[in-house]
Amino acid sequence: PSALSWGVPVEDGPMFNGLYLDGAINRWKRTHDPADLAKARKLIDGLLFLASLGKTPGFIARGVADDGVTTYPMGSNDQTTPWLYGIWRYLHEDVPQTAKEREALTKRFCEVVEVLEKCDWRMPCDGGPSQYCGNFNTPGWEGAPRRLFVLKAMHGLTGDARWDELYRAALMERVGESQRTRLEICRAGLVFDPAQGPRHSWTGSVGVTALRALWELESNDQWKAAYAEGLRHS
Repeated sequence: PSALSWGVPVEDGPMFNGLYLDGAINRWKRTHDPADLAKARKLIDGLLFLASLGKTPGFIARGVADDGVTTYPMGSNDQTTPWLYGIWRYLHEDVPQTAKEREALTKRFCEVVEVLEKCDWRMPCDGGPSQYCGNFNTPGWEGAPRRLFVLKAMHGLTGDARWDELYRAALMERVGESQRTRLEICRAGLVFDPAQGPRHSWTGSVGVTALRALWELESNDQWKAAYAEGLRHS
């Protein structure tokens, strides 16, 4: 056992479900097999279930014990990002959905992001020793692509110009000791700031999925090229 659930069997549910959902959808797009579509929907159900645990708005549980209720109270940017990414990917692709299902998923996505914005882009915990664990503000690879992806996705799902304004402002904001823009950080790709220590964490792959989504969504040729360069480096 560990206080953060690291290395225990019930951790990383949102991370792996959200990322695996990408593959499940790609499989269905190739086969159009109802069984493959059912697998994608099962993963969506899992993501929604994990977000239903706890009493704190915006909390995304890492996993759940055999009783179907008990979860570790610590949130994480490494769990929240794939949770958002998985639901966004399901909505973004041409996956058969009823209007009711699409509306419900969009609403749930927006609810979580709106809570994160109110929390200054920090991930809420559901009790425990800390109120927050992880954030999208880190002035480097851990934060830049994740923050930008969430803002870009919100604009695409809602059509609200405010999210596009926030995205553009965040893109050009200079952050950290290096005073690079988030666009420049994304262009460099998966390279951790030396100031943060010698990190080569596999959790950084989550930022690559966010960068890939940004590349898909971006219509500005210059910014799209920067995202493509960052993907090549990563």
